[in-house]
Order: sequence, then structure tokens, then C-alpha cells
Amino acid sequence: MTSPNHPNNAENAHSLGQGAEFNDSPRIRILLVDDDELFRESLAMNLVDEDFNVTECENGRACMALLNDRADFDLILLDWRMPGMSGIEVVQ
Repeated sequence: MTSPNHPNNAENAHSLGQGAEFNDSPRIRILLVDDDELFRESLAMNLVDEDFNVTECENGRACMALLNDRADFDLILLDWRMPGMSGIEVVQ
């Protein structure tokens, strides 16, 4: 079951970039990169519940493509051991 605030919920995905109604400070933007879907979604839900703005990528190539389009993340949580392009290769 997906949380209503989860980034994969299309109806609420647009609201993830906005500040919380009770707080005028901007939300910290996190890029979460992990090939383990269950772990990635679970961690993303926990981070969203703590009022972080989370964008998910399932592999290194998707991460690089996203970073080429936008680099406005405050933090990247990156799995180092992924098939294809590892997290170490992404950092390089």
C-alpha cells in the first residue's frame, strides 16, 4: 500500500516540491537512488513523513539523466552497489 504522500502517487506528486503549510522554510530536497525497489520506496515514505521532498531513481543511469536535467537537490542518498552503473561510477 502506498502512502498518500509517496512520490509515486501521481495525484500527490506535484505537492512534494512545495513547503509544508505549517512551515515557511523550504523543504530539503533529497534524491534517493537505489535498485532495491522495496527499500527505496520504504525509505522514501519515511523521509516524506518527516517532511523531506524526495525524488526516487532506480539506477545510476536514471540518476545521471535526472541530474543532467536538474541539479537542485540538497542531498543525494546513493546506493553504491547497483547493476549497470554503480553508485561509485555516478560519483565519478
